[in-house]
Amino acid sequence: MPAGNVHAPIRTEGLTAIFSGCEPDVDYNTGEMRIDRATGQQIWRVHLMVVLPGEVRPQVWSVKVLGEPKGIQPGEAVRISDDLVASEWEIDGRHGIGFKASSVAPLNGVGRNTAAKAEAA
Repeated sequence: MPAGNVHAPIRTEGLTAIFSGCEPDVDYNTGEMRIDRATGQQIWRVHLMVVLPGEVRPQVWSVKVLGEPKGIQPGEAVRISDDLVASEWEIDGRHGIGFKASSVAPLNGVGRNTAAKAEAA
């Protein structure tokens, strides 16, 4: 089956995901930030260390999301939205699996910076 034809939903229940950082998703040919056609929002790549239920070895995922994630610090546990999908890709003989979700947010709903500011007040 050609790459790009498989879009598999991923259950986020039970995943452990740790935020490492994020960056704009840039078109390699033009250098411009990619924009989601349906929403007009900028697309960001969120880098995560993910441990699947029952596994001990972490995986590193780069998940494309809509809009820049805010209030999340490196090393913080996050929640990936329930619409997470994995897709095959192939470019110039290279191939892999890409991940896409509508959002990534702090696990407890409040980022470390926000929580620290609230405690200081």
